[in-house]
Amino acid sequence: MFQLSPLVRIAVDRGFVPASEVQSFQGLDSQNVIEAILRNPATSERQFLMAIAEHLALPFVDLSTIEIVDSLMRMISPSILFRHQAIPVELNGDCVTIAVSNPCVESLGQEVEQATGLDVELALAETNQIRTLLKDRLGIAGGTLEGMLDDDSRPADAVTEGDDENSLANESSIVRLVNELLSDAIASGASDIHLEPSQHGFGVRYRVDGLMLDQIVSREMDRFHAAIVSRLKIMAMLNIAEKRLPQDGRIRFQASREEVDVRVSTIPMIHGESVVLRLLRKGRSQWGLAQLELPTHTARQWQQIINRTNGIILVTGPTGSGKTTTLYHLLAEIRATRPDAKIITIEDPVEYSLPGVHQIQINEATGLTFARGLRSVLRHDPDVILLGEIRDQTTARHAIEAALTGHLVLASLHTNDAAGAFTRLMEMEIEPYLVASTLVAAAAQRLVRRLCPLCRKSTQVMPGEENVILPQGATIYEPGGCRECQGKGFKGRLPVLELLQTDAAIRKLCLEHASSQEISEAATKAGMRTLIESGFERVSEGKTCLAEVLRVAGDAQNRL
Repeated sequence: MFQLSPLVRIAVDRGFVPASEVQSFQGLDSQNVIEAILRNPATSERQFLMAIAEHLALPFVDLSTIEIVDSLMRMISPSILFRHQAIPVELNGDCVTIAVSNPCVESLGQEVEQATGLDVELALAETNQIRTLLKDRLGIAGGTLEGMLDDDSRPADAVTEGDDENSLANESSIVRLVNELLSDAIASGASDIHLEPSQHGFGVRYRVDGLMLDQIVSREMDRFHAAIVSRLKIMAMLNIAEKRLPQDGRIRFQASREEVDVRVSTIPMIHGESVVLRLLRKGRSQWGLAQLELPTHTARQWQQIINRTNGIILVTGPTGSGKTTTLYHLLAEIRATRPDAKIITIEDPVEYSLPGVHQIQINEATGLTFARGLRSVLRHDPDVILLGEIRDQTTARHAIEAALTGHLVLASLHTNDAAGAFTRLMEMEIEPYLVASTLVAAAAQRLVRRLCPLCRKSTQVMPGEENVILPQGATIYEPGGCRECQGKGFKGRLPVLELLQTDAAIRKLCLEHASSQEISEAATKAGMRTLIESGFERVSEGKTCLAEVLRVAGDAQNRL
């Protein structure tokens, strides 16, 4: 029998951990014990830390109710605060009270005493509150940046061309700074990182759940802009000396226990090179229609559509609307229901690896385009083909030919609504009779932010907000804010879509060169739910809020 650590004993005594699970904590240090206990979403970090504080006779502080004085923050080195995830909250004479989320920070008191001459008393506070304050007050990677500025061996802005720049980009401090930037973005749930130079300095923005959010960075970060870009180029195996042309590459980055594929794009701007990093998480292990959490009637429609053995299925929407992910879920469902089917994809880029699916990466530099790839794929006897995107007439015509010769083709297309897929193909000079005979379904999709299920708040549909799906007085939900969602009220996203199945009336309209509005009206009369109606249905399910649906799909409201 191993010796229980004090933290585990407290967790067991207070009911946070069943006694039967104590063996799983064997060999873990205090930080990993806390993380393991809090990994259960039902466990309240606040309640757990309050229990620890009571046991250790330490104060527990709610940092959201305390004003942290800047002069107090400046008394202690940012590198110490970041390393120990600590916030100074009060100064009484020669004693400073410092809030931490891990009470077992053995060296914190010694380091602060050596640096400031002050005695240290500990208080406990929630991890997210500490991280938010550190980031808000000191910026991303503030501790590492301070150490770089303290390095007197060279001027911080001494970034030169060629070998000197290469050397600087490989310095441990720059490596650590870039790694911390990537790790912070991943921990924040970002899908993209934007590193943007301007006349006012170097800016960092994250795209989180579809929204662009400015990040706080020290003004001194601007002095390391060139070195940061060079480091990213080295990681992505790009030419660091080339600053006049755009470049694209990729990085495999290990963040904690998660591997992330990072797509890197650089482009020269008048104030320096701008970099956008697309973060593709590799942790997804489950695919299929069930993972989309669609309403029952929509899932049933999709099942009917993908059971076909030929024709074209299009998923449309703007960039970042989840088209590729939905197509992957459809492919996985086909794979599960038709294990004998040979499935080949042609993508740019290949975002996820799908088991049992043969995937091709487009490389236009070598001549491997969507059109050329599709011509070659047809000689490999596929049953199902996925085209990452139909970009031009040639690709569209090859897709039509594949569908006519007995293949099921799935692809994405950029249109605003489902009906627009029909007219878009005809604008590519595809004959209307070919569109009518091969396009079996088109789905327009958007992503709405999902309400955090732990803190959502109930409300009612108010007068003036009611519609055909949400009657006045119906119970709906709005965002709250808690530890699990980092105070945002939302956690993750889910799709809303309008799914248009081709019937005789739609085919007739295609042959008559009808407009997308006429096609949409006919589909709505036949029972199609529009984007906004699909969004309202998500609201009625309690999965998102009314304001979010109107933000994402409000332009379709006049179609109700």
